Amino acid sequence: MIKEKRQIVEAILKRNIPSRDSDNVLLAEVWRDEYALKSLDDDGYIAFLVSLHLGQLSTPESITRVRRKLQETNPLLRGDKYKKRHSLQETVKEELRGWND
Repeated sequence: MIKEKRQIVEAILKRNIPSRDSDNVLLAEVWRDEYALKSLDDDGYIAFLVSLHLGQLSTPESITRVRRKLQETNPLLRGDKYKKRHSLQETVKEELRGWND
């Protein structure tokens, strides 16, 4: 299931630089590509929601999970925010350890 999305997410990350730093851009691009690939009828917002509800479009969680895995293994697909987030990794870990304090 997740591996099926790898090709589409990787292609988007390669062609669309802003998608490397924005889940919203990435989601919009994946769903646009899926609409095109599946020749879904585009009657607007309701059709989009129905398609999402029926499972014809990828969930945000699966798309972003694939992006994270691809960026973990391929530095060329990382955006600027990836480096910034990872530079704060130890600080976040410490905050989480003290969550209940």
